[in-house]
Amino acid sequence: MPPEPTRLPAWAQLTERRRAHVDRVVALLDGWAEAMALDPAEARAWHEAGAWHDALRDADEPTLRHWSGEADAPVAILHGPAVAARLTADGESRADVVEAIEAGQFHLWAIERIEEGIEILTGTPAGATRGADGKYPEGTIFRRVEDRLEAFARGRTPQPAGEPSRIVMPSTASRPTPGIPPGPPPEPPVSV
Repeated sequence: MPPEPTRLPAWAQLTERRRAHVDRVVALLDGWAEAMALDPAEARAWHEAGAWHDALRDADEPTLRHWSGEADAPVAILHGPAVAARLTADGESRADVVEAIEAGQFHLWAIERIEEGIEILTGTPAGATRGADGKYPEGTIFRRVEDRLEAFARGRTPQPAGEPSRIVMPSTASRPTPGIPPGPPPEPPVSV
């Protein structure tokens, strides 16, 4: 039996595709809430934030501007504030739910490859493919990692055959050891 569709406010404006997205988000949040053994009130807040976060995502610009109260903000960011205003007008009293929706703090991204996640989290291309020179493109995360590993490799000390190689790290003598306070400062010179 397929899961029951998520209940949305009567004023929600969503395409069928967006509605399917909301149903997937709610199912995911419900599963997490159950796995984390959240108390029922918190689980309900998660469920409803997931259900409501995109309730006006497909509304027209005049509707979004009316409910958000924003005359100049980009239309793409108005659905959260508009939903929050609508929920408040309807009597929603859980400030944490309304504020999370209004501030756009509710984001889930579906990814198929780790490279997509790296790009979302860092805002920098991951570098999924190597160029003709065998290296990842300049400015990508993978290129930065590759360059750093090569720098470490250049610091290796040749080892006799049969012994494992080791990486020579820069001296840490001038750096304090984490968790250990530095020693007292040197005594000032004394004039006699």
